Amino acid sequence: MTVDSIVFILAVLAAFLGGVVIGILIERLVPVTPTASRGRRRKPRNGNGGPFVSG
Repeated sequence: MTVDSIVFILAVLAAFLGGVVIGILIERLVPVTPTASRGRRRKPRNGNGGPFVSG
């Protein structure tokens, strides 16, 4: 493997992880918007408010 391929793989992994983190942050911020009161897409059955909400 050359240095270019290693750098490319690291950049792809960094972009993927960054997209996942940004997606989680957006999911955390969306429920406080007025759209959550109109149409509730997810109903948290467990009251801990964790990242893994079933349903």
